[in-house]
Amino acid sequence: MEGSPFSSSPSGGPQAGSYADVPAAFDIERGLRHGIAAFRRAPWVLLLGGFLKSCTEGGSASLPSTEDSAALQELFDAGRRSGHSSLPGQPGLWSASDAVPSGALDMIGSLELGILIAILAVALVVVVIVFLLGAWIGAGWIRLHAELIRTGEAAAATLFSATDCFGTMVVWSLTSGLLGIAGVAVGAFPFAGLFFVEPNSGTYLIVGLIGISWFLLVLAGLVYLRACLSLTSHAIVLEGLPMMAAIERSFSLTSGGRLHLLIYMALFSFISFLVTLPGYCLCLVGVLITRPIGLVMRDLPYTEGFLRLTQPPDVVATYSINSWGEA
Repeated sequence: MEGSPFSSSPSGGPQAGSYADVPAAFDIERGLRHGIAAFRRAPWVLLLGGFLKSCTEGGSASLPSTEDSAALQELFDAGRRSGHSSLPGQPGLWSASDAVPSGALDMIGSLELGILIAILAVALVVVVIVFLLGAWIGAGWIRLHAELIRTGEAAAATLFSATDCFGTMVVWSLTSGLLGIAGVAVGAFPFAGLFFVEPNSGTYLIVGLIGISWFLLVLAGLVYLRACLSLTSHAIVLEGLPMMAAIERSFSLTSGGRLHLLIYMALFSFISFLVTLPGYCLCLVGVLITRPIGLVMRDLPYTEGFLRLTQPPDVVATYSINSWGEA
């Protein structure tokens, strides 16, 4: 990424070390103040970026709710009460007077199986597309913050500028996701022993306590690893590093300040939740506004912290964001 305007070093290459300690770079009060000021500075571009980011991050909005499940169950129950099941092949769908040949039933069953496979295939394609867009937009989201912090201006085109590091971000997103899945699987593994002991016995209780203790230990390790790797994406996007070098960079930069980073991330995630929460009172329309604002409050201060950690003080002093506190 030589010569990129988004590189953290003036020469276009990564910095060898850090220029501040983690608590000084990731100052909570400054992050809150600058997060609010940044949204006031460029509201529409940040709303657009936050909306795209929220779409690719996923959420529960697209998942069936308990009301949906209840309605579906009621549909099935109504079919049974009426003598006509809602599902082919269930009692009540075909009566003796229908005289439907068994071949027709097999054809219907094959058709339904084909429809199910088609639905699963479409769902898989959608998941892959959203995953790829998440890597692309996520990188552009970081660059948008860096641009706004440095210059005071934010262009919507910056959201779609991360083609140069797209491949690396895809690999990193996949790797981090697999690490999380593997960690949960390792943490849950001892619970498999519950299937081989007698329920309500002393052994069952012991195995359960061991499983819970092990899971909590693994969970603590995953949280710690999250802090160690928390600057990897920024190193990829803003310093142009390959994935393994970015991981090493993140481990190096976070050394000695990981507890502070965990507190920082937890606090700003909670603030993002509080900002988003009123939107649920207005249903979908409200969330479309409050969720992007919440993501700005969560993510932009983190990008500023990365820049303060990796840039010389005289460079940081020239950033436009330093004059926003009273804006």
